Amino acid sequence: MVAENVDTNVVAVVYPSQLRPLKIRVGGRSRWISDKGYHVAMKRGMLQKQRLSRQRNYRTGIGRGKGGGRQRALASWEGKLERHWRMFCKTHNHHWANSAVTSAIEHGAGTIVFIQPSRGDRFLDVAGNIQPNKSGWPWYELGTLISQKGSRLGLKVKVVDELRARRCARP
Repeated sequence: MVAENVDTNVVAVVYPSQLRPLKIRVGGRSRWISDKGYHVAMKRGMLQKQRLSRQRNYRTGIGRGKGGGRQRALASWEGKLERHWRMFCKTHNHHWANSAVTSAIEHGAGTIVFIQPSRGDRFLDVAGNIQPNKSGWPWYELGTLISQKGSRLGLKVKVVDELRARRCARP
């Protein structure tokens, strides 16, 4: 399937925001692509609280689970919580990649540029973080998904690092 009524000279720039998950800029106007993203903060906070709670409760716990060592006792739960977070991120990356490509096509853009952040100060990096630097957002995966979904529809897609984009934008 190829997108119709798009012009390859019209460029849509997709970038992560500090207030909401993603924005798109086409023809000099910026728009939000996604919802407000508060559910990301709630999910990350919930998973980090569970991890901290299990780590704290291990000290006061009794029984068979404690005898083989702390790492062994906590490993299964930490693995489950990490897997849960990865699946959450992957699902939302698919959703936001679809939204970005659809929004670009709606506005007639035949080229999508995704600016991949290099610092961890965007909304999706910090929303709901109880433990700083414990979990970020898989930006590379989001860029790859936007590239795949856009290419399938015949759009040109570029993934640009944030620092490189800033250097190119300077006069």
